[in-house]
Amino acid sequence: MWQDTARRQHGAITRQQLDALGLTDAQIVSLRRRGDLIPDPRQRGLWRAASAPTTTLTEAWSAVLATNAVLSHESAASVHGIENVRDDRLHVTVPDRTHIRLPPGVRVHRVPLPPSDIVDHRGLAVTSIRRTVIECLRTGTMRRGRLLLDRSIQRGWLSLEHLDGELADFPGRWGSAKLKLLRNECAMGDAESERRLHRLLRSAGITGWAANASVDLGFARLAFDVVFSKLRLILEVDGWGSHSDVERFQTDRTRQNAAVECGWRVLRFTWFDIVERPYYVLQRVRRAVAQGQ
Repeated sequence: MWQDTARRQHGAITRQQLDALGLTDAQIVSLRRRGDLIPDPRQRGLWRAASAPTTTLTEAWSAVLATNAVLSHESAASVHGIENVRDDRLHVTVPDRTHIRLPPGVRVHRVPLPPSDIVDHRGLAVTSIRRTVIECLRTGTMRRGRLLLDRSIQRGWLSLEHLDGELADFPGRWGSAKLKLLRNECAMGDAESERRLHRLLRSAGITGWAANASVDLGFARLAFDVVFSKLRLILEVDGWGSHSDVERFQTDRTRQNAAVECGWRVLRFTWFDIVERPYYVLQRVRRAVAQGQ
């Protein structure tokens, strides 16, 4: 029944689907008069089933059905549950330059999409999580991109190799320069993260610390990124995707716990903190230094 199709599509259904299900013009007119079918005023040929509940995916389904496209970018990120990636507009992608009559509030992107870049989300065509992340990196700000890329590497959604392949395949696409900057930052590694922290501390006039100094933890002497020996304060900085290595993640936490058990205080910062929130880093360090004096 047409109602089942509409419910699967969160209330949205097209005239083409109604025709394919065998409804005649007279039947559609009758359903409309009874209020069972409601035409979408923003898009010709798109309808809503009055009996189907409106959900957070209703608008997404409407956009995809109206354009015969794939949900993408920030809209796909919402479906995949990627945090802090939001846009009030609905984004869809089509693989060619076919003319599309867009509903209000829908942005269309024209990018080739191989089958591997499209997944099925309960019947809804959505870009894969990897393709979604890459497109959001292209269109978002550097600030948001740093957070998203770091999270994506940690969770295994993306790797440097994927970014290299994207840049090689689509070097002239809009957003490639930003993507390359993010990729190069990511490749800097932990050493650059540490150097940036050291420069930040020096520029703020914070003294009394040593870089990569060893600390006696009883069972061994272990080196930490920044050590305030007199204050028994340690600063550690995590580079891009440093937690994607499970063994290293465990080792870092074991080292930190051992230091805390020996009476040391430990502050951890990320690349994002140092680049985007240096004021936060300095505020926390100054507070810890004051507390230890």
